[in-house]
Amino acid sequence: MTMSDLTQNGSPSGNWTEIQCEWFDEVYEMQNNFFWGHLGAGNILILYALVCTFGALANFFVILCFLRTSRLRNLRNYFIVNLAVSDLLLCVITAPSTVYFTLNLFWPFGDLACQATASLQAVNMFVSCLTLVLIAMDRFLLTLCPIQWKLAAKAPFACYSVVWLMSILVAAPYFFAVSAVDVKEFAPWDAPYTELMLNLCHTIRPQMCLEKSGDLLPFSRKAYTLTVLAIQYILPLTALGVAYSQIGSTIRKSNKFSTSTTLDKRRRSYLNQRNRKTMLLLLLLVIVYAIAWLPINAYNVLNVLDLIQFSQFK
Repeated sequence: MTMSDLTQNGSPSGNWTEIQCEWFDEVYEMQNNFFWGHLGAGNILILYALVCTFGALANFFVILCFLRTSRLRNLRNYFIVNLAVSDLLLCVITAPSTVYFTLNLFWPFGDLACQATASLQAVNMFVSCLTLVLIAMDRFLLTLCPIQWKLAAKAPFACYSVVWLMSILVAAPYFFAVSAVDVKEFAPWDAPYTELMLNLCHTIRPQMCLEKSGDLLPFSRKAYTLTVLAIQYILPLTALGVAYSQIGSTIRKSNKFSTSTTLDKRRRSYLNQRNRKTMLLLLLLVIVYAIAWLPINAYNVLNVLDLIQFSQFK
């Protein structure tokens, strides 16, 4: 069957006699940009652009200063730089891809880009969270045994290698769990003669970057989600809580010792106020981490337990 057959003689179904190929492009644009019809869509894009630009520049300058200034190359600053590298990748790749997923329905960049973007997002997330665990453990050990830990903490490269390797291994299933799939679930892409019409118009079917159905890995989706919850949320939160509780206990003991000495009243009042601020800051660090990462982890767990369901196109 040729184009002339269809335009002159009609289709076998008798429902149409002419193909307007531009109609597919119009439908594609309408569905792909549906979110832009909502109030405030442009504001989200502006906010993302500001956050990504500021974050990328700030983290880039942190890394640049670290590389150009030799006296900054110590253990604590290595932790900060490791976090800055992860955050730089987040601002340059992860956040823009997230906003693209939010504002657009279809994925035109192919299967490999879909898989790489999803896995890189996971790597950034794990590196950031596990680096916070390293920072907390470093402070904990420095408080618990300052002399021995100073002697043992001269080779941070091994710690960072373990963090990145562990993050890549844990995030690897994301690469295999998603793919760019042809859209066939909703109109007009699910119509019986859509494939024939697309071929005649020399137009390809749109794709979406979605999680594959079924368990394609040796472990179940539920087991993997709970493992991610433990590594990315429970472990860092526990490490932060234990480490900063130890630091707070040390501060309180130091404060009691200071009040028992012959310090003058003004100096003692200053130390008490500074210690209270430190304790409050440590508590806020734990609370902020718990609140910031709770929604995504709660959603993942509820979703894998089939308590809630979400589809981007329904």
